[in-house]
Amino acid sequence: VAGAIDGLSCSFHTSDTISSRIPSHCTSGLNCFSRTRRATRTNADGASRTADATITSWRGIDGAIAAAKAGHDAVLSPAPILYFDNRQGFSDIDPPGRGNFVGLANVYAFDPMPPGLTAEQQRRVLGLQANLWTEHVRTEDRAPWMMFPRALAVAEIGWSNPARRDFPGFI
Repeated sequence: VAGAIDGLSCSFHTSDTISSRIPSHCTSGLNCFSRTRRATRTNADGASRTADATITSWRGIDGAIAAAKAGHDAVLSPAPILYFDNRQGFSDIDPPGRGNFVGLANVYAFDPMPPGLTAEQQRRVLGLQANLWTEHVRTEDRAPWMMFPRALAVAEIGWSNPARRDFPGFI
């Protein structure tokens, strides 16, 4: 396999070589533009072949914990709590979605700071990311229904002081 990524020449011969060299080449290219690479982890190890990668942890919070402990920046995006294609309700007026129930109170109660991290490791947790996979949202009009008001809860828990959070005051 040979190719160019933003002017970087790459030549690889095995799948192991590809999976280990492409991220480092991409990181080099991004660094030229003062950007950093963001890796989505499909496992919970939080590992990366490049030291400056930001890890997005979507299979729970374990990947973010491991990433922060390994010295990587991390973004929490755990399923199912921050996947807004999960249903907010099961009434006749609620649009279809994945079968899980993730209500506003569930999202608001999510603690965006994983337990067991030192103060230095906590600084590695950059924030949250909510997701809406539209294969579970059949029309464009249903997207806002699935996102709101849960997106507001994500903003509240991501930006506010945990000691000052007040769900009854929020709703």
